Amino acid sequence: LHIPYHPQSSGKVERANGLLKAQLTKLTLETRLSWPTLLPLALTRLRATPRGPSGLSPFELLYGRPFLINHSLPAISPPLLSYLPYLTLLRALLRAHADTVIPAPSDHASEGGIRDLSPGDQVLLKSLRPDSLQTLWTGPYTVVLTTPTAAKLLGHSAWVHINNLKRAPTETNWTSQMAGPTKLRLVRAPSHIPS
Repeated sequence: LHIPYHPQSSGKVERANGLLKAQLTKLTLETRLSWPTLLPLALTRLRATPRGPSGLSPFELLYGRPFLINHSLPAISPPLLSYLPYLTLLRALLRAHADTVIPAPSDHASEGGIRDLSPGDQVLLKSLRPDSLQTLWTGPYTVVLTTPTAAKLLGHSAWVHINNLKRAPTETNWTSQMAGPTKLRLVRAPSHIPS
């Protein structure tokens, strides 16, 4: 993760390596185990510890939820078979409670795009680099082939991801309204676009 010629990131990497080394040293002295066996525990401790002004851990920033089990098992524990079912039940209860209390991150797959395209549909194509005075959507194009994530359009050479497509309006109705003795206002009636 080190980037040459960028001293700021080098300092951050060295600081993270120092924190990891301190965690490994502390765990090695406490448990008398080798550092390769303790590395996952040390990384978990670093990733689950809240930091910075936001008070969020790296795990929480990445997954949108706090780390649920942030305490290690007791040093003197009963045999594995006696506490494993209880731990599994407790973890399931924690997850169920977290799912009801903490809002789930938004599903990015449901944002944008058409999910039920079929050949013959009329779609508009989003321009990836629109010019200053041109519309964002071009077309309509006719869908020739589809996959779950892309579509091949008639008159367009490449496959297009469905997030860059939207259904073409079936018809455009304009109405005129008198806005004054010499003013005429044209208003486009909303067209029904099935989603």
